Amino acid sequence: MPRDKVLRNHPNLHADNHSFESPQSRRYNCFAWVTGNDHRWWEPFNPLNDLMDVPGRYWPSDEHAPLTVEMLVRALATEGFAECADGNLEDGIEKVAIYAKEPDGEPTHAALQLNTGMWASKMGSWEDIHHPAVQDLEDDQYGRVVRYVRRTRPESQPTD
Repeated sequence: MPRDKVLRNHPNLHADNHSFESPQSRRYNCFAWVTGNDHRWWEPFNPLNDLMDVPGRYWPSDEHAPLTVEMLVRALATEGFAECADGNLEDGIEKVAIYAKEPDGEPTHAALQLNTGMWASKMGSWEDIHHPAVQDLEDDQYGRVVRYVRRTRPESQPTD
């Protein structure tokens, strides 16, 4: 996504509160990114909208339904995540913020907390960015953070 488009689509972002950290990639999305996966696009097959499965699409369960926050929480559980109360930084723990326009509706985005307290976001099929707060991406496009999940920080995860 061109950098000016990121700023237009996310009005809480400005030049001083985020940095671009990767080139654009259509191989993975934010739901894959928060699990450490940068080679598959996480999206369930939706029998209501999909006429056929899309090559390269992956979902960690055999659920075939429209994506909901609950379904994403269950998918993240397959990667060791469990629900938690907030996004406060905890030593040795990584957290994921799940965004949606409705608390139990379709998730629109997920951001990963780094061990510095910064958050990392894969912006659709565009770049990864780092931003200081989950609220930086709360807007008309992504909605608000509706859930947090956490797991013990993997040893191989980048530290910043």
